[in-house]
Amino acid sequence: MAPQGRAQLWSTPQLRLQNVEQQIRSYLDKSPKSGNEGFPLLPPAERGEVGSRTVVLQYMIQDPGLHQFDLGLMLGPADLDTSLNLHRDMVHHGYHTAFTKHSVEFDNRSNQLFGTSSDASERRFGEYALSAVLGGMGYWHGSTIEKSGTDPSGTVTAKSVPLFSAVPCRPFFPRGFLWDEGFHQLIVSAWDPRLTVDVLSHWFELMRSDGWIPREQILGIEAITRVPQEFVAQSRGHANPPTFFLVVHKILQQSKKANTKTNKPFLEKLLPVLIKWFGWFESSQQPADGRGYMWRGRDSGDGKLNAMTLSSGLDDYPRASVPTPNERHLDMLCWLARAAGVIHDLASWLGEDQAAIEFGEKSRSLAALIVPLHWNDDEQMFHDWGHHSNTGSFEKRVVVQCDDGEGGGVQVAVDPKRDPHSQCPLSHPNFKWPLGDGRGGLLQREQYVARDTAARFVEHVGYVSLFPMMLRLLAPDAPQLPALLDALTDPQELWTRWGIRSISKKSSYYQRENAPGDAPYWRGPIWINLQYLALSGLHHYGHTEGPFQERSLTIYNKLRKNVIRNLYRVWNKTNFLWEQYSDTTGAGQRAHPFNGWSSLVVLMMSEDF
Repeated sequence: MAPQGRAQLWSTPQLRLQNVEQQIRSYLDKSPKSGNEGFPLLPPAERGEVGSRTVVLQYMIQDPGLHQFDLGLMLGPADLDTSLNLHRDMVHHGYHTAFTKHSVEFDNRSNQLFGTSSDASERRFGEYALSAVLGGMGYWHGSTIEKSGTDPSGTVTAKSVPLFSAVPCRPFFPRGFLWDEGFHQLIVSAWDPRLTVDVLSHWFELMRSDGWIPREQILGIEAITRVPQEFVAQSRGHANPPTFFLVVHKILQQSKKANTKTNKPFLEKLLPVLIKWFGWFESSQQPADGRGYMWRGRDSGDGKLNAMTLSSGLDDYPRASVPTPNERHLDMLCWLARAAGVIHDLASWLGEDQAAIEFGEKSRSLAALIVPLHWNDDEQMFHDWGHHSNTGSFEKRVVVQCDDGEGGGVQVAVDPKRDPHSQCPLSHPNFKWPLGDGRGGLLQREQYVARDTAARFVEHVGYVSLFPMMLRLLAPDAPQLPALLDALTDPQELWTRWGIRSISKKSSYYQRENAPGDAPYWRGPIWINLQYLALSGLHHYGHTEGPFQERSLTIYNKLRKNVIRNLYRVWNKTNFLWEQYSDTTGAGQRAHPFNGWSSLVVLMMSEDF
């Protein structure tokens, strides 16, 4: 359906409301006014209005001290006094009794499961975080639009499917996101594993025959209207971090701890599905030279300072300056190594010996690649690898319009020192005009001018560098571990009073826009899902015998305290959890209420890793 058609379709409720309003106004013009109640009463059928079943009550309440009230809808007798009496009985006896009972049960159970704090206000904060992610769960039905494998410009519509899932943020992102959902279900599974089993079942039903799962679930016309058109169609070759393996690991640990086989039938059915999913990653996400793994989907023509890597989940986190088919992304390799380990553990518990042996070997071999492929001995840090320049500069470019002579146009950033006519692309060779910035000047865009570009390490320190530690893939005595702990605790690198920032202050991309008006996303701000992964890794090394155990535990305790304290402080001030937090002030930023993975704070409070 064309965008105009969708807009017309979703304006239908507004048209209906206008129609209802017109009818109500006509009723009010001729309806008797009730002097006692202070509101107009629309005449019911007994007063001669054929087909009328509507009574409109309007209360004007002026009481600045009133913060809470009950509103009840009674479907039954048309007699006003009888309805009000029934409502009063329901509210003051049935409703309040039931509400109080369930509220006490919720408080007791959440405190038993999470044991968040002895402080009443902090307990309310933990209960808010839990309630918010549970309240964000919903049900969708519709079709995914996919890019055609045979026609790059065409799309195909998949069959209509249902989905039960949580969402990151109901006002801004009211749909399912694959890697977000793994973090959501870490929380939900702690509250009620049955809900998580249901959610995972829905998500894995979305898997295609080759093992691919669309990373963003834009199901149905209403969902499509909330997404920019260029992001609607999903690409079959693009992945997303497989965070569901973290959830499967947690369910498995719960089953082992309780010595129960309750989830065994589900996990038995899930094992071959997980193996198939892993196989899709393994076969589709390797670079052309077969060394390591990469996130596909980077486009050098996307007009960004550094081509986006949306499939990684870390959208604008800087990767190699020149996208090529031979990039190696450290976080992708780490996710697959962790996934193989989870499949090994699950197969072992289920008694599937062949799968356990196979994936035990895969887990070890993938983890063994991390140092040879990604450890930069000169810089003493883990990095991506690609066609890259570490010594380039950022220069201003003027944005101009070029066309193809047939009405098709593109915007191109050109060097203002050179003739713009010679800088239009071959596809659109005709220079038209420079674009304005809306303030009387020329629209400008920064461009990274690479020098000495070659296949090398991409020397940025940030969240990606920490993945071997965060996903517990290094041995407790690994000689690389101290360097990660140094970067994590250095205020000039990643450490802040509010959490660890997404990229080092020393990086040339720190707090740098990726395009005009495109605020830094994973270039400095603090993200709570990565705080959780960092704490999970530190907790592991802090409780595992080794030369860095004491230091890991000390950092864990400080980081955990900082993150919880800041989220609680901002929540007290704003009543929201936020999408990200400033690395300079700790303030909440961007989408809110972000009751998705920011609710992981409840697991940090209970030390559930």
